[in-house]
Amino acid sequence: MITYRTDKGAPLTIDEMDGNFRDIESRLKILETHLESGEGIGKILIQGDTLNIVGTFGTDFGTFPLPKASLKPRGVWSPQTPYQTLDLVKYAHGVYCCSQDHLSTLWEQDAHAWQEILTFPTPPPLRTLCKSVG
Repeated sequence: MITYRTDKGAPLTIDEMDGNFRDIESRLKILETHLESGEGIGKILIQGDTLNIVGTFGTDFGTFPLPKASLKPRGVWSPQTPYQTLDLVKYAHGVYCCSQDHLSTLWEQDAHAWQEILTFPTPPPLRTLCKSVG
């Protein structure tokens, strides 16, 4: 038991101070050897378009809506066209997704604003196709 000077009404003796430290030390040892863990994340469940987090003790930490990407097909890429994030365009042999709003200029200057998401194989030259048919 800890002895408090205010409860005693007089200064503590050396033995009382040492006793306080021994008491605190024994309490700390008990805490260190008998740790009770706090509640952590037990399960993360995805159901449809929601995410639910359940704690290790069963606490429901909440249900959260999952974000939805709204991709917008825009056809073939064109210069001098306003594009927005998530617009999809076809350019050369690929399909690209716009990563930032911008007004297009030249593809080479705007390439940083696009991420390729699909590549089509390059078709063989027409002469090669005609020779193999004949």
